[in-house]
Amino acid sequence: MVRLSDTISTLHHIGRKTEPKLNRLELYTVGDLLWHLPTRYEDLSQVIPVNAVESGQMVTVKGRVQSLSSRRSFRRRMTITELRLTDGTGTASAVWFNQAYIAKMLKAGDEMYLSGTAQKNLTGIQFTNPVYEKVRERQLHTAQIVPYYTLTAGVTHKQLRFLIDTALEQAEDIVDELPAEVIDGEKLPALHTALRTVHFPDNPEQLEAGKKRLKFEELFWAQLRVGYARKAYEKKRALRIGWSEQEAQRFVASLPFILTDDQRRAAWETLNNIRTTKPMNRLIQGDVGSGKTVVAALPILMTIRAGYQAALMAPTEILAVQHHATLQSLLPDLIIALLTSKNASLGSEATARAVVLKKLAAGAIDLLIGTHSLIQEGVRFKKLGLVVVDEQHRFGVGQRQRLTTLSPLKQAPHLLSLTATPIPRSLALTLYGDLDISTIRQKPLGRKPIMTRVVPERKRKDAYAFFRKKIGEGQQIFILYPLIDAGDDSERKAVLQEYERLQREIFPDLKLRYLHGRLKASEKKEILEDFKKNRFPILVTTSVIEVGIDIPNATIMVIEGAERFGLAQLHQFRGRVGRNDLQSYCLLFTNNTSEKTLHRLRLLVKYDDGFLLAEEDLKTRGEGNVFGTQQSGIVQFKVATLHDIDLIKKSRAWVDRIIERDADLSFYKQVKTKLSENDIHWE
Repeated sequence: MVRLSDTISTLHHIGRKTEPKLNRLELYTVGDLLWHLPTRYEDLSQVIPVNAVESGQMVTVKGRVQSLSSRRSFRRRMTITELRLTDGTGTASAVWFNQAYIAKMLKAGDEMYLSGTAQKNLTGIQFTNPVYEKVRERQLHTAQIVPYYTLTAGVTHKQLRFLIDTALEQAEDIVDELPAEVIDGEKLPALHTALRTVHFPDNPEQLEAGKKRLKFEELFWAQLRVGYARKAYEKKRALRIGWSEQEAQRFVASLPFILTDDQRRAAWETLNNIRTTKPMNRLIQGDVGSGKTVVAALPILMTIRAGYQAALMAPTEILAVQHHATLQSLLPDLIIALLTSKNASLGSEATARAVVLKKLAAGAIDLLIGTHSLIQEGVRFKKLGLVVVDEQHRFGVGQRQRLTTLSPLKQAPHLLSLTATPIPRSLALTLYGDLDISTIRQKPLGRKPIMTRVVPERKRKDAYAFFRKKIGEGQQIFILYPLIDAGDDSERKAVLQEYERLQREIFPDLKLRYLHGRLKASEKKEILEDFKKNRFPILVTTSVIEVGIDIPNATIMVIEGAERFGLAQLHQFRGRVGRNDLQSYCLLFTNNTSEKTLHRLRLLVKYDDGFLLAEEDLKTRGEGNVFGTQQSGIVQFKVATLHDIDLIKKSRAWVDRIIERDADLSFYKQVKTKLSENDIHWE
């Protein structure tokens, strides 16, 4: 017998050469293997007599081996293995190419199944390279609904089926960690049963029941972790940050623009949170360009005026530098420092990292802005009152919570998270059930809607002429490509190649620069600073500019290979322009003329509402496309999706019931153990 935590090498027939191949699929333990779920199925369960087979049918037949031979074809330089099978109603033949081992595994008289596409010819029914399997107590490869998996070189579907079947037979600790009342209440099958039926279902109904159990399992634990993370945080006592309504009004009145109603509402909700001893755990989600930073500036100012410090963590150095510049402009009276892995500055002056850390610990810095560097060893505040996390979905819960432990004060700082990604409701329920959510949908006054167009290849020359016209008017352009280096997919134009082509063939008289994620931070900073000062008109770039780039003079966003991105991500790119009172444009180039692709891109043309587009992306492409590239803070489901609204609601209801009934999980000891394994502690 084996345990789920045992390495896969404990299973039979896994040798030294096979294990590394399985590791490439991120299969290290027996548990990993069991949760390596099928990506598709093929129904081979209908077994018919040989004399009922029609030409061109995908069928399964059962019979005994009459004859079996293998020969070498020197003309074609291949091995040909031939078999004849009879079931009493007729005879069928099968032929395999370069699979000589089959002749060693089968012999005359063996009872077996053949599955494949049958063809009738002069000699009767023939299968070419069919799936075969001896008749046994339980079939794995034929005569059932057959699973197919994600593979890697040197690993076959047959191998995986065999190993998974072995693991299901031998694993002794596939226990139900879900509370019995939940399993009974939702009429869910046992976990072991569910895993078996998802891998090897007898019928479609059984498969759906197994999937439902596994989906519920994932959703329940994801939401329970979120729920108790919230509870753990709320058990702490926070600093009561008193603030003056008059001072808040003076700050708002000093701004060079008028706040929208949504901004005012979000700011008010935040300020009301920080004046209580209950730790704030709020997310401000706003559409692109909706002005979240200025809303965050208000509680930052009030926290510092009350005698405490604040921290702001961003996922990239570019975004951290952007925030540093913005907040220095909004809050000129404060002492603001910047700390990244490579740079440190105090105010506008570069300084040593040690200087920043010393002043921070002494309380001589009001606001520290940085990247992951803020949670590294040596960073200590004297009296941290507020933590702001930008693009918070790029950080895990543990990283966000680590920020709240960087001060010697017994009281917890308040936590404010920001995201420029509009979050669909089902996503919010599942991922952010531990957060109160404020939403900013309105755009700042005076902003013109961005004109968005899908541009066919035949219009490319016209587009280039349009670019020249706008550059002549002093405006600037982003040209964005999906890749950095050329790969196998020739449709994806590589940034470096395209930069050289554009500079050489299209705009030889203009200065172009390129930007991608592999450049040094100092190089990125220099390029963006020069672009902001309009020292060159065209920036050729990758998705590194998705967030945190504010170039008011840039009015045209060109996206090559637009079909490669999700709608939500395209909307993010579009939001890099339209930041002044000039008319801005977003041009979507694609060679894909399928109606499905064009329909999706036309939604971007039709709608400027990021929340609507995020919902559409979730429906058509899945949660990964809401956020673009894979991020650490996004829950990873193997079988559940955020389309499973009914299961999300049901699992959430059970979670709320358990938390309300048994706050310390004294009754649900097994549940408590599982949560502890995920570093959630509330005592």
